[in-house]
Amino acid sequence: MTIFSPTSRSASSHLLAICSAMLAVGLGTNLRAEDPALAAAAQVDGTPILVSQLRQELKSITDKLTLTPEAHQRIAEKLLEQVIQRRLVLGYLRRSGQSASAEDIAVAVEKLKLRLKLEEKSLELYLTEKQLDQQQLETQIAWQLSWPRFQSKYLTDDNLQRYFEKHREQFDGTERKVAHILLKSGEEVDDKQLIARQQSLRLQIVAGDFTFAEAARDHSESPSAEKGGEIGWINWNGPMPGSFTTAAFSAAPGTVSAPVQTRFGVHLVQCLEIKPGKLGWQDAREPLRNAVVRYLFSWAADQQREQVEITRSGLWPEKENR
Repeated sequence: MTIFSPTSRSASSHLLAICSAMLAVGLGTNLRAEDPALAAAAQVDGTPILVSQLRQELKSITDKLTLTPEAHQRIAEKLLEQVIQRRLVLGYLRRSGQSASAEDIAVAVEKLKLRLKLEEKSLELYLTEKQLDQQQLETQIAWQLSWPRFQSKYLTDDNLQRYFEKHREQFDGTERKVAHILLKSGEEVDDKQLIARQQSLRLQIVAGDFTFAEAARDHSESPSAEKGGEIGWINWNGPMPGSFTTAAFSAAPGTVSAPVQTRFGVHLVQCLEIKPGKLGWQDAREPLRNAVVRYLFSWAADQQREQVEITRSGLWPEKENR
């Protein structure tokens, strides 16, 4: 849903690069280059995202974490998607005339050289250490300059208030009393089967064949089954998974959501009661600001996505991370 358009003058809002670290960009256009250093995980509009750069960024994210192989793979997969998103956003900023100029980038490179000189280090050595070339460095600098400028242009009190009014329950402390019916995922049943079963169950509840509570007692695999599926009060920030919470906060009291997938399985969700919150937009400034940042980031990426081709090579996540 468009809350405000970043192309409109009165619009505003936006901050904080949702994924820190480098904007990975590379040389050449061959996804499976003979030189391993040039192997690409993906291409955005013909420009590769190098496996070597993703590897370096992943290391900076996970270095101090103890992760299972599965968790490591999930993070690696998300990282590629985030880097693609960053590339799309930068492409949009360039196309719309909102990116840093060549002069801005040249000045930033000279400042970097001066800083390195104080450390008795050359730009060439710096690029070698960071596994960058000149083009990659300039793209990184373009991102570092362009994204904060875009944020400061659009992240205003007016837009924060506007976003708050459109999504009030996410920020004002509203609580919802909910119930659910859970069919658990497992090795012997796939999620498609569970979704089909939940869709059938939902149709029977809506038709009045039995109540949600009766269906929960008879079919739910959650400990809450004996209470008719009731799990109590939740708010936007927890304790349930995001997709579950979104379904609960999207439903009118008494209605039944479409099947919702989480790591636990497939749910039907029913909102039983709403307890309105009392916080104003200024009380929730920080989470509100972060939400607007995410909205603008996704908005800009979506504008560019329609203009370019994205291809993935299958080289990422790397096999040793699987």
